[in-house]
Amino acid sequence: MQLIFIKKMDGILNNNRVIVLITILCILISCKDKHESAEVKQKIIEHNFLEIIDTIAYKYGTFRPLPPIPGSKKETLYLHPKLFVYLCKKVTNKSSLEKKIKDFFKKTKLYDNKYDNLISNNENADFTFDSKFPKKIGKYRISFDTLNPTRIKFAGKIVISNFKIDKSLGYFIVELSDGPKSEIGFVIVMEKINNKWVITRRELLYMS
Repeated sequence: MQLIFIKKMDGILNNNRVIVLITILCILISCKDKHESAEVKQKIIEHNFLEIIDTIAYKYGTFRPLPPIPGSKKETLYLHPKLFVYLCKKVTNKSSLEKKIKDFFKKTKLYDNKYDNLISNNENADFTFDSKFPKKIGKYRISFDTLNPTRIKFAGKIVISNFKIDKSLGYFIVELSDGPKSEIGFVIVMEKINNKWVITRRELLYMS
């Protein structure tokens, strides 16, 4: 009787070990998937950076140039060889933008509801850029530090949010600003074509 009890206990312990191992394995797989997803998103930003951010600052020295002075015939240009930009390291999901995003896709009939599942996906898509992100793309000198030790011309701040992708579709919001009350947000829509993520649309979403 005692032997039967010991065997039962041993079986229960073995089962518990299996459950613990499966749980650990699931956690490891989940962490790996999140890491790979963050890596893919970072690569998308990196490879399409100039198309996402635009090069308007090359001409004006800022993401938000002032409108031309009425009656002025000559446009003031700032052809800086280098421009400093601050890229916010953390990419988060801003719930305040969800309605604007839904309205955008609703009004944009080109997509025929194929983005509906992606929009309704409430999975936490937050991630952080890692140190592998380039420090220089085009004329832009990119930093995760708000300080500008090089004293080169400050073009503005970049904040990316609400980044959602699946196997072949994706979108995110990029916010550009050159001051605390000067923000302009674009929705960036993309598709995976021939195994490469391509920006298919860059539309104004809001501005202040």
